[in-house]
Amino acid sequence: MINPLLRAEWLREGRNNRLALTIIFYNAVLALITILFMIFNTESFHEGYYFDPAVYRFQYFIISAVQIGLVIVFMPFTAWGMFLKDNDEEMVRRYKVIPGFSWKYVASKIGIIMSISLLLYFSSLPVLSLSCIYSGVSWTEILRLGIMVMFFSFWSGSVAVYAFVRWQNGVRGFSMNAFFYAVFFIGTLLLSELIYSLASLSQGPETISDSSALCMILAGMNPLVCIAGYLAGITGDNSIMNAFCSHVGFDNSGKMFSLLFYKLSGLMGVIIALIFLYRAVAHLERESRERDALVKAETL
Repeated sequence: MINPLLRAEWLREGRNNRLALTIIFYNAVLALITILFMIFNTESFHEGYYFDPAVYRFQYFIISAVQIGLVIVFMPFTAWGMFLKDNDEEMVRRYKVIPGFSWKYVASKIGIIMSISLLLYFSSLPVLSLSCIYSGVSWTEILRLGIMVMFFSFWSGSVAVYAFVRWQNGVRGFSMNAFFYAVFFIGTLLLSELIYSLASLSQGPETISDSSALCMILAGMNPLVCIAGYLAGITGDNSIMNAFCSHVGFDNSGKMFSLLFYKLSGLMGVIIALIFLYRAVAHLERESRERDALVKAETL
C-alpha cells in the first residue's frame, strides 16, 4: 500500500504553482546554455576554426553539471516550502499518534523530492537530446546523467529533510542545510589538506602513507567526487583527481582506482544520506516520546 502521506504530498505539490515555475526556470537555463554553445560553435565554423570533438563532449558535461547543480540548489528551497506549510498546519502535532508516522512522514518528504527531481530530468530530455546531436554523446551517457541527478537529489534531499525536521524554524533549517553542504563540499577537502600537511611535517613514510589513505576516504565522502568521475567518463579528462591524488601522495594510476573509487564514493554518499534520514526519524520519535511523557505528567 502506498504511503498515504506521500500521496497527499503528490496532490499538494502537483496543485502548487511552484512546481510549474521550477520546471520552466530549470529548462530555460539549460536551453539558454545549449543555445549559446550552438551559436558559439556556428561562429567558429564560419571563421574556419578547427574544433576537436572532445570540446563538444566537454560542452555536454557543462550542461550536465549545471543540471546537477540546479538540483542541488533547488532541493533546500523545495524542502523549505514543504516544511513551512506543515509547520503552519501543525501537521506533525496532529498526526503523530498514527502508528509509524515518523518514518512515513520522512519517507513522504524524500519521496516527493526525488519525484520532483525525476520530473525535472525527464522534462530536460528534449534539451539534452539537442545537445547530443553535435556532441556525439550516446544514450547511455544520458541514462548515466539520470542516475547522477537521482543520486544528488537523494543526497541533498536527505540533508534538507534532516535540517528542517531537526530545526523547525525555516531560516535556521536552511542555514544548517547550507552548513552541511559546506562541511561535505569544502570541509572534507580542507580537512584532507590539514591532515596531509601535518603528516608531511612528521617526515615519516608510514605516517604519510596512512594520511594519504585517510585523505582519499575523506575525498570519497565528498559528493563532488562523483561529478569528477562523471567528467572522466564523458571526456576522458581525469586531471582533477590526478591533481588531488598527487597532492596528497596517493597513486591513482591503476585501473582499479577508476573502476572502484567513484562507485565507492557514490555508495558512501548513499550511506551518509540514509544516516541523515535515520536521524530525522529518530528526532521525530524522540519528540513524540517527550510529548507523551509531558502529557502523562500533566494528567497525574
